[in-house]
Amino acid sequence: MRVSEFFDQRIGKHLFVKKLHKRYQIEGIEIPFPIRDIYVHEG
Repeated sequence: MRVSEFFDQRIGKHLFVKKLHKRYQIEGIEIPFPIRDIYVHEG
């Protein structure tokens, strides 16, 4: 990806991720996120 100005990088990344997320939803693609359970024992 290219942007014309340095300061346009943030909006360029934002738009890319937004479109990617929408396309993943259309295609039914889910990204698994790591989940960690923490158990606290008393005593």
